[in-house]
Amino acid sequence: MSGEKLQRYLARARLAGVEASLLPVEELPAALGQIIGGSGFSRVVLSDFPDAADLGEVTKEALLGAGCTLLGRGECENADLGVTFCENFVAATGSLIVRSDIPGAMLGSLLPAVHLAISRAGGCLEDLPELLEIFKNSLPSRFGLITGPSRTGDIEATMTTCVHGPGRVLHLIVE
Repeated sequence: MSGEKLQRYLARARLAGVEASLLPVEELPAALGQIIGGSGFSRVVLSDFPDAADLGEVTKEALLGAGCTLLGRGECENADLGVTFCENFVAATGSLIVRSDIPGAMLGSLLPAVHLAISRAGGCLEDLPELLEIFKNSLPSRFGLITGPSRTGDIEATMTTCVHGPGRVLHLIVE
């Protein structure tokens, strides 16, 4: 069932424009190096990785090894790339769930032109009611639901990207 749920998430996220990949955890450093090397990102803001310190450390080492400068959270607007830990994501909508109680996650997912979320495969939820059930006794003050890159049709009825958030969203899911 969980494999089907992950495949459903991947299909819906990709339809929404998310560049989503499922990979073994040992391939995370190489995947990060490939993303950084092929993009020219140099200034990166990194959220905390609560309950996933191992992923946070691997991510930080890979970014520094690729020559990135890690900016402070007060400099999110100057970052080329925001990297966040995304504990949960939803198969039914292809959405990432960004929690306000993870330091750096909200700003890191909204201000830079490109957002890279990193998750564990076990964080895939079927739908929003499942998310609310998990947090029923400890809801953060807000969630951000990210379903693909920012886009709006408000400007002269023309579809425009990267107005209210990142124009590109990547999601690395590790098993």
